Amino acid sequence: MQGASCNVVVSSAGDLSMQKIKFPESGWGTQLLKMPLFTKAEMNNYIENSGKLLGSSHHSVPTSWRKAKTFLEDDYLTNVECTSDEKHFYFRCKCYHSFRKNDEPYNIKLALCIVSGSVVESTCSFVAGKTGYCNHSLALMLKMCKFSLFESKSTQDLVNEADQNPEEACTS
Repeated sequence: MQGASCNVVVSSAGDLSMQKIKFPESGWGTQLLKMPLFTKAEMNNYIENSGKLLGSSHHSVPTSWRKAKTFLEDDYLTNVECTSDEKHFYFRCKCYHSFRKNDEPYNIKLALCIVSGSVVESTCSFVAGKTGYCNHSLALMLKMCKFSLFESKSTQDLVNEADQNPEEACTS
């Protein structure tokens, strides 16, 4: 894919300056066929560039990981949709509040570079998510890692635990 590069700006302090992306208004669906590989390495790079320190005594990241895993395991993420253009692969979904599933869910949007899989923009309607980094966005990134790991074809492929932990081992 020639000419499809993504501009991720890193400041002199090493912080990621999120490029403002115009998310598509139409064309959203569930097909992941064009999704670039997205792993924990891309997540870690995003976290480090957001100004958070991994593996330090600062415990906001381990707390964030724990909360993000809870959002994912307890089905707080809903309506995961995706689309793409020549430069980006986009995700959007809704994430319910930790202890208030009856309140309106947060809206999460995330854009990946279609070539490298790096996070180009992340936003959430939660107050902390306006900076591009919050537990809800991390939960979506964890889900995206699972889509890559299990080579999912659709955002609906991993809807229950049995999809991710098969009872029978593959021996082929």
